[in-house]
Amino acid sequence: MITPKLIRILLLTLLGYHCDKLLVSSHFTQYSGFKVIRVTVSSSTDVIVDKVKYLESKGAADILAMSSTKGVMDLMVAPEHMSRVLKTLDASNAQYTIQSEDLEGMMIQQAEEENLKLGKFDRTGDSDESFHDDYHSYEEMINRLEALAATHSDKAKVFTLEGKTYQNREIKAIRMTNNINDEEATNSKRIIWLDGGIHSREWIAPATMMYFVDVILGDEEKDRSETIGAILDKYQIVIAPVINPDGYIFSCDGDVGRVQDDDCNRMWRKTRQPAGCLHNEKMWYGGCLFKLCYGVDPNRNWDVSWDTKQGVSDNPCSDAYPGEKAWDQPCVEVVKNHLEQIKEKLAMYVTYHSYGTLLLMPWAYSKDPPPHHDHHVTVGKNVVAAIKEVHGVEYTPVQISTGLYPCSGSSLDWVYDKLKVVDSYGFELRPNFESKYHFLLPKEQIKETGEENTAGLLAFIHNIYEPDDDNEEDKEDEGNDTEDDKDNGGDGENSDENSDGNADEDVEQNINED
Repeated sequence: MITPKLIRILLLTLLGYHCDKLLVSSHFTQYSGFKVIRVTVSSSTDVIVDKVKYLESKGAADILAMSSTKGVMDLMVAPEHMSRVLKTLDASNAQYTIQSEDLEGMMIQQAEEENLKLGKFDRTGDSDESFHDDYHSYEEMINRLEALAATHSDKAKVFTLEGKTYQNREIKAIRMTNNINDEEATNSKRIIWLDGGIHSREWIAPATMMYFVDVILGDEEKDRSETIGAILDKYQIVIAPVINPDGYIFSCDGDVGRVQDDDCNRMWRKTRQPAGCLHNEKMWYGGCLFKLCYGVDPNRNWDVSWDTKQGVSDNPCSDAYPGEKAWDQPCVEVVKNHLEQIKEKLAMYVTYHSYGTLLLMPWAYSKDPPPHHDHHVTVGKNVVAAIKEVHGVEYTPVQISTGLYPCSGSSLDWVYDKLKVVDSYGFELRPNFESKYHFLLPKEQIKETGEENTAGLLAFIHNIYEPDDDNEEDKEDEGNDTEDDKDNGGDGENSDENSDGNADEDVEQNINED
């Protein structure tokens, strides 16, 4: 029987098209006429959320971010899909506004406002301006790490993680601690790991990592030198500014002036490895029926509840595609292998994203509170309070899964679950959900973002979980049970059933598509 699909296959075969050739015109996406729609949602179970997720699975929309507490969800929509998306929203009686009328126009305006010439942006850094007054290329960031390590050779070394990315790039990191050349002393210290750039378009994350390095080495916020010195006496701080360099470079490599270039995509999120055919539709001879998709979401590729496929898409072209299997992305495997090597000394793990001004806590894959939930909530409150004191910006601590829906394969869940690191967190940096900039945070906010999150980082470190804390908690629990026995005339069983059942009520429920 001849079907429409068979006819398409025959026509494409006769014309000699192959998936690669079909992709020539659409491989590099520009954003003229793209809009960002802000949709009002009432909860994680809102029927609108399900309908939008269906649209995303079909490539008609891209969910940029969501906050269930604030009741908003941001969608990026191409002109050719606008009618379908608006029809779906109207049929659902959804409330929505157009947050950005022309995404590419906003990019170009940013470039013009910064007196940049598109495609010819000189960002050598050889000026009187601070390094943190602008975004930078991956190469520029690594060169700066090398220069800083040479200047501060007594407390900093740049090293390369073993292995390479799909496009054969190295992932570099900088280790900072006092008396770093004393290997025995250095190796005895526990490690604080910070990384950024797992999602390509989130430029503020690598920029914030670079600001942290300057603070820790004393070139910024010199008034913190005594505090930093005491931390470096006790810990090693390791910072990997960009752990998905292939994707970052493809997202225009930190260069706003290249937004119209045909060799980059400013809104790129994933890795750059070929992922499969659109909707998994293949030709009879093995090619793609429609087009070849590139990239996997590297923050859905970690082997923690990966098989449950929560919060992901089976469409290889989707920004939430988790890969064919866990660890099939080389950049993810490189970082994972290194973390496994240092797991016995790993005291804290924090991965930085944008946007939404959120502090993310385990679990992402389960709505149940993790074993150390109370500790996470306490740390979260202290960290966001420290951040707010700097510039008044409010960040909100959340358990990821309860903010929207469970999401499998995230790095912070893997570190917490598999490496048993209690202090495993994520961040969604500026802007907040009231902003129109989403991933296009103006460069003028780079330094302020770094300053407020330096305060947050120091609060994190001050609250690091120590192994002895378990014993203290056990002692407190024993004491509480004794008091309950006296008051209730029983053995204390279920005495706290109602008192702590809503321990996270103070933690607002938000989520970003990180």
